[in-house]
Amino acid sequence: TKKNKCMVILLKITQCCLNCFERFLKFINKNAYIQIAIRGKNFCSSAYKAFQIIVANALRFGTIAVLGEVIQWIGYVFIMGFTVAIGYFLLDAMHSDISPFLPMIMYAIVGYIVGMLFMNVFALAVDTCLQCFIFAEEKGQGIDFIPSQLKTLLTGEAKGARREDEDPLE
Repeated sequence: TKKNKCMVILLKITQCCLNCFERFLKFINKNAYIQIAIRGKNFCSSAYKAFQIIVANALRFGTIAVLGEVIQWIGYVFIMGFTVAIGYFLLDAMHSDISPFLPMIMYAIVGYIVGMLFMNVFALAVDTCLQCFIFAEEKGQGIDFIPSQLKTLLTGEAKGARREDEDPLE
């Protein structure tokens, strides 16, 4: 039987749109739960507030997302690598006559799963810190408690940089 090419293309476009919509909903859902934890409001108003914050701070969220992905990837590699290395040394010390090939594959799989679980918690903590920073900025309170490195990264002010409203002669 011949497939209708137009229908196949239409279904692939629909599948792509649904996949994008699902990813968008997961992103909003995660940020809505963060807003629930910060503000103590219901889900719908928290989701709306999360959407407003994301739109108003798109550059900050984009920067943190890119940096977070790089750090997550490095975390996966290190956790998986250390798991395999430690597993190899333990296996070699306990059973030096056994071929390490299959156990190393299993150690890599376990290391990847552990790394994925740990780094997902890390990513959620990074997103929560960003939203707490924005919340403190909105309220105008607690700015003194924000670490200087985070404040510098998110506000774009470098150490020793002069702001436009400062007098250069002071």
